[in-house]
Amino acid sequence: MAKVKTASKLLAVLLVLVLAVSILPMSAMAFTVTDGISIASGEPVGITWNSSTTGTIANVDGTSYVPQNFLLWVEGTSVTVTDSTGTLTAVDSYQVKDENGTTSTVSAFNITATTSTSTVTVVISSSAYGLEGTYTFSCAAKNGTAPSSIVNAVPNYLPVGQFARGNTWGTSFSNGTNATGTTKKFVASAYASTGVSLGAAGGYIQTDLSTPIYNLSTNPYGVDFIAYGNAFTGNPEAGAVKVYGFTSASDETGEWYDLAGSLYYTNQAITNATVTYTKQSDGIYYSVNGGTATQFTSNTTWWPEYTDESYCNVYDGDDDYCTWSSDHNTITYSGVTLTKDTDTNSDYQFGYFDVHANGSSYGTAANPYTIANNGTGGDGFDLDWAVDPSTKLPVSLHHITKIRFYSSAALTTSSGVATTTFTTPSIFGETSAEFCGVFKATGTGSGEASEEYNYVSISGITTIADNTEGAIQVSAGVYTIESTADHIFINGSVAADGDTVTLSSGSKVQIITQSGTESPRVILLYC
Repeated sequence: MAKVKTASKLLAVLLVLVLAVSILPMSAMAFTVTDGISIASGEPVGITWNSSTTGTIANVDGTSYVPQNFLLWVEGTSVTVTDSTGTLTAVDSYQVKDENGTTSTVSAFNITATTSTSTVTVVISSSAYGLEGTYTFSCAAKNGTAPSSIVNAVPNYLPVGQFARGNTWGTSFSNGTNATGTTKKFVASAYASTGVSLGAAGGYIQTDLSTPIYNLSTNPYGVDFIAYGNAFTGNPEAGAVKVYGFTSASDETGEWYDLAGSLYYTNQAITNATVTYTKQSDGIYYSVNGGTATQFTSNTTWWPEYTDESYCNVYDGDDDYCTWSSDHNTITYSGVTLTKDTDTNSDYQFGYFDVHANGSSYGTAANPYTIANNGTGGDGFDLDWAVDPSTKLPVSLHHITKIRFYSSAALTTSSGVATTTFTTPSIFGETSAEFCGVFKATGTGSGEASEEYNYVSISGITTIADNTEGAIQVSAGVYTIESTADHIFINGSVAADGDTVTLSSGSKVQIITQSGTESPRVILLYC
């Protein structure tokens, strides 16, 4: 669920409780039919309106992929939806209220596309926003398939602080079944258009993989897997990632490692933090690294019930990341990377999920070093970003077997430096990353970073000339970075050939160079 984000007034704005986007004042803007009838944000299909009452449901990227199932949202206190060919099921209905006090009903309908084009008819008999009328949409036939699932199990899912449960967003079980029941979300398909909300910072879901993901330089841009949320332009809700990895094919003892995103080595992030939430009689309190406990606003009071596995608290109790007190009133997440919380997608250039829109080419990597604010393709992750959270030094991974996805964006900043204070929640709660699925990267790139185009020279360091990667210890001083690579990043910010970095005792500087579809070169200078 999101804090106040943008002046966009799509239906998604009304659905903050479900779709993780926020309500904004509506008094200065007229509510239109495009606000009241919409397909869920993050779906690969959307509505193109041909007139005030007719439209076409088709792929949002201009490709031919149409999923078999997607959600249609309709505002109205009396609504009928029919589908001429496909199967239609009413899923949920929610009462929402805008900042002017207007109460509305928003209903979700699952559309099942078939092999034939169908006509979806929406009749709104009563609407809080005057949208009464009949609306018809031509729905394209289902076409194409998403990659097969790589998720074997979801052993842990525990959000805190805000609405993150129900038959759509929230539950990690199919059809609300409990831990002894049937298949969990993501196990069968690895993607769910109504995914899971991860709640306040640290709230997470863990996916155990059916087959390992290998660290392959032959993948496009070095991307090894791709995570999908429900982000759109102006609404990043950045989540961070931990992986359970092995340093060689013969390594039998895996460890949990951070994937260092673009803010990891900056003063706009706090790494390896401990976040504690406590339920008290007057609400929920949070603290960072044992600091002063601060109360959330009265709108963020949802607390998971320890015994209620039919909703969301899938928690096996055997987890080094999360602990739950014996009285079930305190939840602590350890080893958390917290970042600043902003409304600008490009503030999280790479290494975070629920930042870039999904699109529809699941498993196809976009270049994490170039994808723009409004780019699609989800968020790709490179195992070359792996670091030991206790030292922040890079680790060379061979493969991984588990992934943790958790909410990360939460912090206010002072003079550009992250504080331990969370941003003020909106009327519907704090910023919460959403997770809709994960796939291995498909396709083939140009391989390892070539010396010709990705050569890096750092003044005063001779060992870098032979394509050295990983950590390099240096003395305090000023160093010049020279590279003809297409893309150069210094501590997550775009840099250029000839830029300098200054290192003092205890400092670390991450340098990434990348060209074409090659895998990047990742170097860490530390003093």
